[in-house]
Amino acid sequence: MADSLSQFQALLVLNALPEVGPITTHRLLAEFDGDPCGILGAGVERLMQVRGVGEVISRSIVSWREVFDLEVSAELAGEAAEDEHGLADGAGPGSVSA
Repeated sequence: MADSLSQFQALLVLNALPEVGPITTHRLLAEFDGDPCGILGAGVERLMQVRGVGEVISRSIVSWREVFDLEVSAELAGEAAEDEHGLADGAGPGSVSA
């Protein structure tokens, strides 16, 4: 399934995993040539070759499907984007409010 994720979706997953912080994400991306889909598709042993990544973090990444609901996260991201751009209340770009 990691193969069917976009790069953006894979980054969403990595950033949402409870055991994976920004430093670990940066190290993983460096090791996997900037490919977050490659990270999500890797096995425990391969992930553990990255500095600072042990069994707990590796297993968290390998089992990402158990803790991350991609559809719900995509819906929430879409709603957040609409709110940020004023689209949720019916106002769109170029709208004038009194």
